[in-house]
Amino acid sequence: MKLKEPGKPLYISLQKSKIAENEAEQNKETFIAYPNPFASAINILFTLKTEQNVTILVYGINGKLFDRQNLGILEEGNHNYQLTLIAPKGQYLLVLQTGDKKITNLIIKN
Repeated sequence: MKLKEPGKPLYISLQKSKIAENEAEQNKETFIAYPNPFASAINILFTLKTEQNVTILVYGINGKLFDRQNLGILEEGNHNYQLTLIAPKGQYLLVLQTGDKKITNLIIKN
């Protein structure tokens, strides 16, 4: 017994929009933490597209908050912040909070 599709086959074509791609790139905020792994201090480089209130949070993998640094309102542009983390060796989530956005990186303290 052969089964056939009811009616004509349907074809769908997906294309990536250049406009949507450019908008996503323009709204992207840069956030880099190095060196990773680190011994005691880690440099945090980030770029703000507009003037915003910035907070840096460090969570353990279990969700425990280890550090919170409120950097206040920073102007748009490139910023560099050095964070000294007093915590045991292990993996941590480094969160850069700007306004209503949160960007997360995994960092390793050794």
